[in-house]
Amino acid sequence: MPGKASRNLRRAATMLVLVTFFWGLSFPLIKIWQDTAMARLDEPLLASLTLVAVRYLAGWALMVLCFPRVLLRATAAEQFAGTILGATYFAASTLQVIGLAWTTPAMSAFLTSLGSLWVPVLDWLWRGKRATREVWSGLVLGLAGTVVLAQPWAGWNRVADVFGTGELLTVMASVLFAVQILQLDHYGQRLRPSYFTSGLLLTTAASAWILTVALVHWSTGWGEWLDTVGHAMLRLETVVCLALLVVFPTVSAFHLMNVYQPLLPPARAALIYLLEPVFASVLSAGLGLERLTVPLLLGGALILSGNVVAEWPRFRQAAHCTTDASCD
Repeated sequence: MPGKASRNLRRAATMLVLVTFFWGLSFPLIKIWQDTAMARLDEPLLASLTLVAVRYLAGWALMVLCFPRVLLRATAAEQFAGTILGATYFAASTLQVIGLAWTTPAMSAFLTSLGSLWVPVLDWLWRGKRATREVWSGLVLGLAGTVVLAQPWAGWNRVADVFGTGELLTVMASVLFAVQILQLDHYGQRLRPSYFTSGLLLTTAASAWILTVALVHWSTGWGEWLDTVGHAMLRLETVVCLALLVVFPTVSAFHLMNVYQPLLPPARAALIYLLEPVFASVLSAGLGLERLTVPLLLGGALILSGNVVAEWPRFRQAAHCTTDASCD
């Protein structure tokens, strides 16, 4: 029996590594979409909203088709929770996607991972829950990594070039991702988290479509927008990117996360998720989208180290509890 439990833990951990690989893949795929759309449409917000709208509507439809129970068996309370989560996720993911118009996939991934460090800070501000010394130490390391990414020693003009609009939008997105984590913790205490997914995806898609239609109607015009989208959909590269985004980082990642994350202690899952920017950096460099510079690697390592330091006490406790029944 202990052997079977150990195998289940290893399988769950392996599946979550696969989830983080899919998430890491999304960064270069989104960057490719942005570069393609921006070549014909000089509207980063509209290009981003269009991608979010198409990606998450297709993702919702595919998830309902493959896993109809997430829609049919969800209670009204679970659909409502998914809607609230979706509204926050839409704001965060839109900022992140817009930011990728002006930054690199690796930079975006490392800055997004700051979300884990904002969680205890926001939890302290919201619910008065005190953060530990490890959490504050981790936050200092994470902020130090952000400073290294900005390269202030190269002068303020260089800082503006390296840490500009895209990076600031991504940091804002990381705060909203932290808010979503706290929301998920709040609703997940009394409801079934796996049934939030349908509401989350549909709310994200609907919000993006509403804003997309409004922007097209009041600024760009339908002719130019349809011409841009049609041109993108005629390119094999763009179609493949969109298909990969829908199938892997959206539907597969959400499903595997909901199935396997509950089988692992939260701290262990959190440490596995730190692989996301590592995968994003390697894939982005492999696709020729950027160079892995020393400041990027050092700053990213500091941010990831900060997350590890913050989570380490919980990880040690969880590892102890898996071998000691008295932890119950």
